[in-house]
Amino acid sequence: MRLSISRNLAVFALLAFPALHAEPSVVVTFNSLPERVRAQNPDLAAARLRISEALGRSKQSGRLENPQLETSFQHNPNFREGAVEIGVSQKFPITSRLRQEKDISLTELKAAEFEVRQVEQKLIAEANQSLVEVLAIRQRRELLTRQVTVTNELADSITKAAEKGEGSILDAGQARVEAMQASTEARQLDAKEAAAVGALKPLLGMRPQEGLVVSGTLPPPLVP
Repeated sequence: MRLSISRNLAVFALLAFPALHAEPSVVVTFNSLPERVRAQNPDLAAARLRISEALGRSKQSGRLENPQLETSFQHNPNFREGAVEIGVSQKFPITSRLRQEKDISLTELKAAEFEVRQVEQKLIAEANQSLVEVLAIRQRRELLTRQVTVTNELADSITKAAEKGEGSILDAGQARVEAMQASTEARQLDAKEAAAVGALKPLLGMRPQEGLVVSGTLPPPLVP
């Protein structure tokens, strides 16, 4: 009886609480970052949509409306003759003013497209800067972590030497203080990295709760 109840409870738990699948994280690198900004940045998408709408209105501004077919019938009862007239009339013909307005709008559209390209380059530069900041923070934290390990090992070595009368215990204490300072700075870098990633997400068209994985490393510095 207990086994049956346990099985029923297990089945109920599986039905009531289905497994939650985490959303896959977005992975960005130096190479994929520009295309991600162009494709997913909401400001660029909105600007391109406005340009497309304006371009559609511009193409329609100089077009003729559908022509209207007109007919008339005349009959002369004295001579038993009649005439039928068929013609096509245009309600609003194209004028030079409409053509000029269309040319001006196309010029403005070209200027808007150039402006969007400029903003696109600026956003890509900002995203690259944030990406470099994230990678630089990680590189600095890795150096601090190694410094903590090496400094603690040095402090242990100095302590053992001091116990044998071959060193000063004060040097060991100083080494441990330096290791503690490096460890504190490494923890502070975690918050800076989170802030840099948070600044990068809107540029990529991501929500704050979405996962973002920054991949890659900084290139080595070039010595002239």
